[in-house]
Amino acid sequence: LQAVLYMKQGMAVAEACKKSIQSIFDKFPTFSGGMVCVSTTGEHAGVAVNMQFSYSYMAGDMDEVLVVPVA
Repeated sequence: LQAVLYMKQGMAVAEACKKSIQSIFDKFPTFSGGMVCVSTTGEHAGVAVNMQFSYSYMAGDMDEVLVVPVA
C-alpha cells in the first residue's frame, strides 16, 4: 500500500518500490524479502533485501513474457 501512495504522489515506480521496502528493513534489520510494483501505465520494478528473485511481466503489446531478475 505504501508504494501505491508514493506513486500517487508522483514518485517513480522503482523509487516507490525501493522506499517502501526500505521502511520495512529500517524497522526490521534482519528482514529478507522482495517486492514488485507496477504502475497503471505498466511501468514495473522489483526490489529485494537480503535475497534474490525473478518475476515475470507481460503487457498487452508484448509477444513474449519478460523474466526480470531482482538482486
